[in-house]
Amino acid sequence: MNNIEMVPSLDTLAKTPTLINGLSPGIARALLPTVAGLQALLEIQCHQLSTSEPASDEVLIDKDTVAHLIGMSVSWVEKHPGDLPVRRSVAGNPRWLKSEVLDWVKNRPRYGG
Repeated sequence: MNNIEMVPSLDTLAKTPTLINGLSPGIARALLPTVAGLQALLEIQCHQLSTSEPASDEVLIDKDTVAHLIGMSVSWVEKHPGDLPVRRSVAGNPRWLKSEVLDWVKNRPRYGG
């Protein structure tokens, strides 16, 4: 008998959140990056819509902001610089171009869906 677990879509989970209780830890971990990425993009969109001037994506951001935008920890950002867009050094501090990080979030592989 095949023990492949069916992965519910994010739409299904949004409509019936109690289905999360039946997910295995492995499936939950696989869905988390997609959900975190969507959350970051939604937060960015909310911010852009709530301001009178559109936010410029051509600004340099620090590792804390990168971590928030990609839905990962600051520690992950520090340990995986090669997985992220190219970073710059400003007075010895790593900085990323916000537009490149946002493009990276939009184009990274989706898991579990």
